[in-house]
Order: sequence, then structure tokens, then C-alpha cells
Amino acid sequence: IDANSMELCGSAIPLRVEDDGETDGVRAVHPVDVMHPCWIWRDAPMDGMTTIRADVGQLPFNFAIGKDIEKVVVSPPRTQAGEMVVRRDSCDGPVVADVPLASAVANSGVSRVDGALQPQSGTHDLCITFTQHGVDPYWVVDRVTLTP
Repeated sequence: IDANSMELCGSAIPLRVEDDGETDGVRAVHPVDVMHPCWIWRDAPMDGMTTIRADVGQLPFNFAIGKDIEKVVVSPPRTQAGEMVVRRDSCDGPVVADVPLASAVANSGVSRVDGALQPQSGTHDLCITFTQHGVDPYWVVDRVTLTP
């Protein structure tokens, strides 16, 4: 599913931000709420899915929001590079995937990361967020795919 088809978790400062990475073609444009980088995939088909693949971008945090930068939602990472965290049914629900971002750190453009997905059945809402040490770089979702 493309990030444009997902819902943003917040609406404080919703933007469509152009990726600044090197490219030979059209740059990716990412929907994001600057204050709460979080996306919801409604009714994701989970039957038989065991892997999650995401195209993610990292942007410099260059939003002029003054002291409000202290209010940007950031969760602490388990690793130095951080993780993409996927929760089931709500943004407080159980973690069904925890995908390391280490392989994407060196790429200034959109990168692909993969991780194991805990087996689920039926359809579920998936809440996608990132863990990191601060707001820079600013991680965003471009596309997410589930595979068996």
C-alpha cells in the first residue's frame, strides 16, 4: 500500500514532503504529520503473511516550528539506527513487527527494509511508527507490502 492511501495518525501539521535523496527521476513525496510521524494502514490483509517490506525515506528535520520541536513524538530506539515499529489494531496495540533501519541509514533517498511479521489472521489496522534518538533524520513511510 502506498503511504498516500494510509491515514496519518495526527493532524497537527500535515504536509506532503518531497524526499531530498539523489534520484535519476521523480522524487518521492511523503505524507506526514510533522508533529507525529505515524501512519495507519486500515484493514491490512494478514492471512498467511510472514514478512513486511517497507520503502522508507529519511529527511533532514528542517521545519521551522520553534519550541514545538520538543513536542514532536519520538520513541526511543532499541538499536543505534532505530526501528520501524508496526502495531496491530491501534497505536497502543501489540507489536507485530520491529524492523531495523540500519541498512537504510547510509542512503539519503528511499530505502527498502524487510522484517519478520508475527502471524495473524483476518484483516487488521496496522499502526506504523519509527523509533530514533531525536527528530533528525526524520523517517517517513513511502510504501508497505506484506508477503507470505
